This record gives sequence, C-alpha cells and structure tokens, in this order.
Amino acid sequence: MISILTSGDVTFTNALMKLLLSFVAGGLIGLNREKQNQAAGFRTHVLIGMGSCLIMLISIYIPQEFINFKNGDPGRIAAQVITGIGFLGAGAIMRLGDHVKGITTAASIWISAAIGLAIGAGMAWIALTALVLVLITLSFLELLERFLFKKKTFKIVSIQIKQPKIDLDLIKNVLKHAKLKFEILEYRQNNYLGIFNVEVLITVQASFPLEAFMNKLAAIPNLQELSIRNKI
Repeated sequence: MISILTSGDVTFTNALMKLLLSFVAGGLIGLNREKQNQAAGFRTHVLIGMGSCLIMLISIYIPQEFINFKNGDPGRIAAQVITGIGFLGAGAIMRLGDHVKGITTAASIWISAAIGLAIGAGMAWIALTALVLVLITLSFLELLERFLFKKKTFKIVSIQIKQPKIDLDLIKNVLKHAKLKFEILEYRQNNYLGIFNVEVLITVQASFPLEAFMNKLAAIPNLQELSIRNKI
C-alpha cells in the first residue's frame, strides 16, 4: 500500500490510490473549515486536494510516457498551481469593518493544494505528516489561541444627556471603573435645547459583561438616550 503511494512512476493503480488519499486529506481539512461556517468548506478543499494531486500526476506522467518530453520539468505545472491557488484564497478573505475574516481558510486552501501536490509526487509520508500538523493547527491550536489571546472588539457608545452642563468626569469614571480602554471621539452640545451628545470608542473582550456596563451608564442623571454599536 505505502510502496504504491510512494512510487515515482505513474500507473493506474498508484494514481487511483493517490487521488483517494488526496480526497481524504482535503476532506479532513475541509470538515474543520465547514464547522467554522467558512465560505470554503468540505467540497472546496476536496476539489483542491484532488485537483492538485491530479496536476502533479500529469506533470510526472508527461515526461515519463512521451519521448519528446523526456527532458520536461515535472515541477513547472505544479508551480503554477501554487500561484493560481492564490486567487481562490483571496476569494475566501473578507473584510468586516476593522476585522478581517477568512485568512486561516485561505491558508488552508493553499496548504491543501501543497498536500495534494506532495501526494501526487509520491511523498506519502510527508503529505500525511503535513495533514496531521494542519489538523492540529486548525483544531487544537485554535483553542490555545483563544486561551492565550483574548479576542477584542471595538464598539462606539453614544450618550445623550439633557442638562445645563455636562460632567464628562462622571462618564469617564464609569468607563474607568469597568477597566475599559476608551477614547472620546466626539462631544457636541446644543445650548438652545440644553442637550449634550458624547460618542466614546471602547475596546472590549468577548467575555465583557456588556449588559451590566450599559446599566451603569443608564444611571447617569438626565440621560435621554443611550446606544452602543460595533465600530465599522
């Protein structure tokens, strides 16, 4: 079995086995991305893995079988896969406000292609080792990353107060008590109506008790309106 997968010659049997192995490798990576609700999921990674494997097999087969191409370079076609796969990866990356999503999926697309090429070239052990490391990276290291690096988001708090004079220190004290990093973005006042509008940019972690924080702000005297939104 392994000798077939590691053979440099392209035959029907080893080509079939390599395609099946690339199907499994791409599928396992794709399942992880599918669970994360990413745009490029199970089927995408399967097709990328098998396609890369098939291209590598073709690259080896041409100089192997055709006399006029004995001096051909099997790496030339494969090199174009690595270049071309970047277009698929770019399609998986999305920008949402200050956040960028899909970079990990784009990287998984790229390495799925690399694993497919390795399988096609007969580097079964290297490809399987890479597959295991990829699955460890996507699954277990994600948990470690969440533990070590707390995810942060940026939100804008809009406060409207109706009173003759605003006390910014009162708002700042609530923010400091919540141990938040903040920046006052805008401060407007309407002397005719006696209304003050303040917009504050805050940085919060996913576990931050947002509801309790909003309740503390709601206790500000003469509060007319209070809202919070994600920074776009």
